[in-house]
Amino acid sequence: MIFIKVLIVSFIITLIATPFFAWVAKRNQIVDRPDKIRKKHGRVVPYLGGLGILLALIVTMSMFMEISPKILTIMIGVIAIAFLGFVDDLYNIKPWQKLCGQLLIGVFLVLSGIGVNLLNLPFGVVFDFSSWDVSWAIGGYSLDVNILSALITIFWTVLLVNSVNFLDGMDGLAGGVSLISFVIIFFLSITSYVHQYDSALLAVIMVGACLGFLFYNLPPASIFLGDTGSMLLGFMLAVMSIISGSKMATVSLVLGVVLLDVLFVIYGRMKHGKKIWDGDMSHLHHKLLDRGWGIWSILGLYMVVSLILGLLALYIPSGVGKLSLGVLLLILFVIFTVRYLERRKK
Repeated sequence: MIFIKVLIVSFIITLIATPFFAWVAKRNQIVDRPDKIRKKHGRVVPYLGGLGILLALIVTMSMFMEISPKILTIMIGVIAIAFLGFVDDLYNIKPWQKLCGQLLIGVFLVLSGIGVNLLNLPFGVVFDFSSWDVSWAIGGYSLDVNILSALITIFWTVLLVNSVNFLDGMDGLAGGVSLISFVIIFFLSITSYVHQYDSALLAVIMVGACLGFLFYNLPPASIFLGDTGSMLLGFMLAVMSIISGSKMATVSLVLGVVLLDVLFVIYGRMKHGKKIWDGDMSHLHHKLLDRGWGIWSILGLYMVVSLILGLLALYIPSGVGKLSLGVLLLILFVIFTVRYLERRKK
């Protein structure tokens, strides 16, 4: 079966390439050093794990997929976002510079024809963006852009890129949750009511790459994703959810805990007068570590919750139904977590 072959190829490429990039990172001192404040891993760990995933993705796509304009756009976009992360891993660029790069890549997606075309709203309402089309004549060429679709597409892309980037604060966490997300997208893509072959192939490529990377990234990690890898994973989740409207609801549900954590962290930083991009120990996984949870326990919690939400998404075809159920379950999760953390703090 083609999917099994693709999975194996992607897995093997990542499995072989990752130690090589770890060696390159160590040799060039592209490493994460413990500081006993936020970085408590107690050892020097190389970055650039994302390059192994990138190599597996590009090579496997080239081997097994027809390079249509849409697929070419995804390949260029993922190379661009990985390059942006690579530059950040090398030079620790300013947050606004990184954000500008992400916005430009989002604009590139829109101008290349990848965008959100409609949204399924409650009570069966479907919001079609076709009335927001705007045309510009530039140098004799006509440029058609849907303003609302463009804004939502760029926002969604930047949100997921940064959400996975924020999640990458503990061994195996970003790779593990992303793995669950890509598995769910794969099974959704092969259902009769979605049936998107290209999406299924992309998802299974990413499943293989995540599995190959996690072989080295599970606790105790011997290599980190770096911004190269975390932004790559977020970008692929964003793009693959955009190319089918129902997958946006699915990814929102699977990443529900992650997205909620990002919102709470940003709110907390703004409330205390901090810059929202300044790193701290306010993420949920940091708080659980402080309350005595082990790394494997936290990793298990995130993956189990993501898997449960993902399985629910598979069995609820309606995007609105997925989000409604997801919101309810996530509210219960937040209430339980807050009460637990308050009790342990006392």
